[in-house]
Amino acid sequence: MRATASATATMRRHVTDRLLYFECCELGRFRGGSVTSYDLMAIGSPLCPSLMGLNEFKTKFAREVAHVAPDRDYPIRKAFYRSLVVTRKAVVHLRDLRRARPA
Repeated sequence: MRATASATATMRRHVTDRLLYFECCELGRFRGGSVTSYDLMAIGSPLCPSLMGLNEFKTKFAREVAHVAPDRDYPIRKAFYRSLVVTRKAVVHLRDLRRARPA
């Protein structure tokens, strides 16, 4: 049986919490303790309700939540980014066609 972070048994063992704790401890030792903050990013908000489930997990490590304005991506490799956007649109379109087809 494969264990994933979302599996019930894995959640009971707090594997994700332990991994995050390990990362924070290692970052605390990095460069003589010069790393003083760690951003978990992608916390849910009314702008992105699909991420609201992350709030409980991410806010148990810190009380402060930094609100960041959305849509700040700046593609460095513009051709590669454009190919990803086009591919994503094609995948969504094909999925929609498949769902619309009568069974």
